[in-house]
Amino acid sequence: MADPRFHTVVAFDGAELHVEEDGAPDAPVSVVLAHGWTLSTRAWRAPAAQLAAAGGVRVLSYDQRGHGRSTRGEAWHEGVPAAHAARYGPGGAKAGALPVGLAHRVKLKH
Repeated sequence: MADPRFHTVVAFDGAELHVEEDGAPDAPVSVVLAHGWTLSTRAWRAPAAQLAAAGGVRVLSYDQRGHGRSTRGEAWHEGVPAAHAARYGPGGAKAGALPVGLAHRVKLKH
């Protein structure tokens, strides 16, 4: 049985973007986590779980084109904004994006 937290978003050029979802689907706040070069959604699994466990937050992370479980598509060199992955978000929801590079660490406090 497929994990219901995993989704595939098909981009305008046919790229299949792997999306992972944590937290309540109807949470008032959605956060999109975008990994850096050579990484994948695996880099976000622990922080995503921590954010979701804190409650009130829906966390979406996705594999960039050609990384992890995502395919490149025809326009891979143009990139896709993080907001594209948030199309699963409920209408009118607040959303935030937190890009973190290889040299950064995320520390979550409750």
